[in-house]
Amino acid sequence: MADEDDDIVLGELDDEELVLQMHDDLYDG
Repeated sequence: MADEDDDIVLGELDDEELVLQMHDDLYDG
């Protein structure tokens, strides 16, 4: 279940949101 929550649903995000989410993941990790 944790893996599913961890995965980002690309279809629900705009390009800008996706980029921000990716950056957040990179910096946070």
